[in-house]
Amino acid sequence: MKKLLLWDIDGTLLNSGGAGRRAMESAINKTFSIDVSLETIDFNGRTDQNILSQFFNKFEFADSEESRLELCDLYYEQLLIEIPQGEGMILPGVIEVVETVHRRDDLNQGLLTGNFERGAQVKLEHFNLWHYFEFGAFGEESEDRNELGPRALERAKVSSGYNYSPEQVYVIGDTAHDIACGKALGANTIGVATGWTKADDLAVHNPTALFTD
Repeated sequence: MKKLLLWDIDGTLLNSGGAGRRAMESAINKTFSIDVSLETIDFNGRTDQNILSQFFNKFEFADSEESRLELCDLYYEQLLIEIPQGEGMILPGVIEVVETVHRRDDLNQGLLTGNFERGAQVKLEHFNLWHYFEFGAFGEESEDRNELGPRALERAKVSSGYNYSPEQVYVIGDTAHDIACGKALGANTIGVATGWTKADDLAVHNPTALFTD
């Protein structure tokens, strides 16, 4: 039976060295001519749309589609600057896993991430991982990560011509939000304690499997 792996990015495939947070902070400060820190904003497992909403709510700036579009354009520019300057890395074992999946006819893989698509591409291209993923669901599509799973499943069908049932799907991520997203889809869930959530804390959410690396 064919299987589909849907990967989170930050804390699962790679560690960007904080480049995403720094790029978002710089974009916000340039857009609104302010000097604020996003240290109190919860990035962990959140979609980029949700992160922006947290900012607008916390600092009480007027939220508009125009402001978000301007912010996003600046964010991508800053991310291109921050990624090479950071101390990011592909997490141990990732290359071996994604390369193995890439070579097997019975396995397919895509992205299920809170990153905006262009941001995901910047990060993954820098680490030479983007070419492993032909499709995905991304953070601009919903604030609610749980709504991204069905989109990823539909794109997997379009990309491969194969209609995956939820029991053939494995959602892989390093946060409780990844596990919840997989469960909302009815998929198997794989928690990996390679990000900012400890294995014991992931175990509370009862993933199908849990790995420390």
